[in-house]
Parts: sequence; C-alpha cells; structure tokens
Amino acid sequence: MRILVLTEDANKDALTTITALVKKLCQLADEGCQTQKIRCEPGPDNIRAIARGNAWKANGRRQERVELIRELATRLTEEPVGFALFHIDGDRPWSQRDSSENCAQFASKVRDKVRELLKTKRPHWDEEQLDRSMARLILLCPFYSIEAWTYQNIALARRLCKERYGGRDATRFDAWERERASIDEIEQLKDAVCLRDKHNHELATTAYPHRAVYEAGASFAAAADALRANEQVREALRATQPSYGTSLPQ
Repeated sequence: MRILVLTEDANKDALTTITALVKKLCQLADEGCQTQKIRCEPGPDNIRAIARGNAWKANGRRQERVELIRELATRLTEEPVGFALFHIDGDRPWSQRDSSENCAQFASKVRDKVRELLKTKRPHWDEEQLDRSMARLILLCPFYSIEAWTYQNIALARRLCKERYGGRDATRFDAWERERASIDEIEQLKDAVCLRDKHNHELATTAYPHRAVYEAGASFAAAADALRANEQVREALRATQPSYGTSLPQ
C-alpha cells in the first residue's frame, strides 16, 4: 500500500509524526494489517512546501496550488492504486467542526480542483470512476490541532511534563486522562500546556495508545472510522496481510 503523505506542519519531524499516527489509524481500520507494508511517501520538495503552513490555500499562490493539484491527480491515477493523504488542522473545537474554514477551503481549493483535472485527464471516465478515484484522496483533520492527537499519549506527556517542565501542567493531563475527548474542545491547544509542539514526534511514536484514543471518540475516532468505511482502503490494508490471495487447501 502506497500513500503520499502531506502535512501542513512545518516541524522537522512532522512527516514521521503524521506517518506514525496514520499507521495507528490503519490498525484500527483493519487490525490484521501489517503496517510495515504500508509505504508512506513524502512527495517532491516543492509539493511538501506548498502543503506546509497552509500555503495551499493562500491568496497569490495559485501556480503553486496548480502544481499540488497536478501531483495529487497523478497519484490518484497510478497503477497499482495509490492513495494521497493530506493533514490539515481543523482550527476549531471538535463540537464546532462543521464551521472549519480549513476543511471548507480544502474542499473548494483542492478536492474540487483535483476532480476537475481528473475529468480533463480521463474524459472517458463516468461519475462512478471519478468518485472511486477521488475516494483515494483522504483528508486527515484533527480538531483543534494535531496536538489533540499527540497529547492523547497522556502517560508519556505527563512524564515529559514532570521531567522537563517541573510538572506544572500535570494536573491538566490527569483531567484529560479522565475525559480524553475534552482535549478536542480546547482552542489554541498547543499554547495551553508546557509541551507545546516540541514533543509531538516522541508522543506519536512511543507506545501510542490508539485503542484508548479511539474509544474516547472525537476526531481521532472519526478519522479511523472514515478509513474503515473506505472500501479501497480496506482492500489495500487486506492486501498487506500474509494470508491475502491464498485459499484453504481442499
């Protein structure tokens, strides 16, 4: 399974952070999948630069956005089937997710434009074929921000807080542990506690408790459910299993 992974996050470890979370989401979508067979690719330098810091939606960046749309369309028409996953933050509390400007602009400035380009590149395709291809463009959107997912590694976050910041926000992590979904409701989340965005990579890659996070609901669970509901994702994940394509002896 090949996935082009793009992220708005400009931190140096952002790609490996998102990749680690994507693989945990894939495990929730299909518990039998072998994540070492999921190849997450960063894409060309110019495409990564367009994705970072919401440059993809900025006024005056039209030509760069065209390059991004071309790259996404190319990935969606690859054989064997390729996927493209784009991480943006919702910049809203989870309870206000329907008002997310970022999600709306992604739909109008990226998703709709990719579909238009596919219609031009594949004029013989009908709407069903277009829908099938577009289903491989996956939006990954934590609310309020990616820290709503990384801070869910609460045991490690609390330990880092105590070891490196004198434990000044330890009680807040205690409260979040009792009500995990509440993390998704905090605006400007990375400014709310001492960790900020300095430890996202460690939090995402060290014993991440994906099942507990899923059970809490909110945006991480919604992302896992969306992958599970995607027929092509399920098929690609099944193909990573050792038993895929084999049959029982008669």
